[in-house]
Amino acid sequence: MFREARLSEPDPAAPTLLGLRFAAPTRADARARAVRAVDRREPIAISAVNAPKVVRLPRDPVLRDALAAADLLLPDGASLVWAARVLGAPLPERVTGADLLEDLLSEASARGWRVFLLGATEPVSVAAAENVRRRWPGLVLAGRHAGWFDEAEIESTIASAKVDLLVLGLESPRKEALAVRWRGRLGVPVVIGVGGALDVIAGARRRAPAVVQRLGLEWAWRTAGRPVSAWPAALRVNADFARIVAAERRTPGAFVASWTRA
Repeated sequence: MFREARLSEPDPAAPTLLGLRFAAPTRADARARAVRAVDRREPIAISAVNAPKVVRLPRDPVLRDALAAADLLLPDGASLVWAARVLGAPLPERVTGADLLEDLLSEASARGWRVFLLGATEPVSVAAAENVRRRWPGLVLAGRHAGWFDEAEIESTIASAKVDLLVLGLESPRKEALAVRWRGRLGVPVVIGVGGALDVIAGARRRAPAVVQRLGLEWAWRTAGRPVSAWPAALRVNADFARIVAAERRTPGAFVASWTRA
């Protein structure tokens, strides 16, 4: 029997940072929680948080509401780990959506889960599906669809596919909003928003080398790969995030208070 989705009770021990509660702050925590959700058929929505999303929060109520309603928030970005340390609410490690997705696909292969891939362009969607079948042969690819779709039709398709793990390779805040809307509603126990991770699995985009990731400079790697005209915007986001953290350190709660003034 599948249990209907309900908002999770807040975990009082979960670290809270800039108004967001990270209920599974380590990669192992998140992986174990997802496995338990599938085993018990208790739905969860998983979303990743990075500096650009934090900067958007005051002016994006859809993103705010979706992140507040998610069951697991991942500290996806070295800047989040740094901010947590500065603000006295340490997060033990960075947990990227791309890394957790690979973990969950490994679990899916070992346990025979049914997986549905939703998002990206049609060529990327096709290539991602082919590579998922090749790399994780034990899972069942229950379906895939590119990022343009009619919601009513795709809901019917996913519900009919009896999916265990739904992967949303969509833009923000669309993927975060759909993750909380669809958890349980379509009979899916785990819905995870991963953005461009499907492009990585498809081979259409490379992640930074491991040493760059360990140094917390993956954002710089991504920025360097963009047109020079995009660099100022990326640097401005990091500067805005640093200002938010500095203001929060001076006046705890100032950032959340700014949401209502925006």
